[in-house]
Amino acid sequence: MAKRKSKTPPPRFGIGEWYGRSFVNLTKSERKHFAAQAQNKSTAGAPHCPFLGQSCIKRGGVCSLRLYQLVNPGTGEGKAVAGDEGDLRVTCPHRFKHDAAIYSLIGELMIDTSQPLIVGEVRFLQRLTANEEAVSEGEDVGNIDNVLVHPDLDLMKWCALEIQAVYFSGSEMGKLFRHIQTYAGNGIPFPDATRRPDYRSSGPKRLMPQLQIKVPTLRRWG
Repeated sequence: MAKRKSKTPPPRFGIGEWYGRSFVNLTKSERKHFAAQAQNKSTAGAPHCPFLGQSCIKRGGVCSLRLYQLVNPGTGEGKAVAGDEGDLRVTCPHRFKHDAAIYSLIGELMIDTSQPLIVGEVRFLQRLTANEEAVSEGEDVGNIDNVLVHPDLDLMKWCALEIQAVYFSGSEMGKLFRHIQTYAGNGIPFPDATRRPDYRSSGPKRLMPQLQIKVPTLRRWG
């Protein structure tokens, strides 16, 4: 009886950028080094993050995801999918800080300046205790990620900025780190399991409730 040909798996999401660097441009030894670092329980000794301007503070160090297709079933080698389908999906909010481009763009659109003053992590809607005193700073209802202010302070122009990266669902990332660390081939390791960006959890379930609380409040305050 003739053997059935094994079916080539569909493209899978894997690491797009890792510790601020393109996964496809890393050498084999760099990937193994990053895989070892990513499995540490702390971020001590993590590589420099070019988007944050300091050592990476995200455990695992994954900045974004992208699609890969299997090109060699024998060695498990993959390659990045080309075109729009292969675009990066940002999973770390600090990735958006690249060259401060979002601040310039949003500042120009919202408050007529491409060089806004940037205020980070503004505490918002503090809970009150029974005697109407604000609770400790670490227990706020929420923060506004950034407030952008026009540099001419006499204009009193500002806007609030909420940043939301995409979550992913599927097999946990630790398995992918171990797969990369033990991969014997010289090419790009095809992702070990199915993962995908979870836009539903990131948008409707996480971002939208934040906006539903913060936007009406800011509007009432004028």
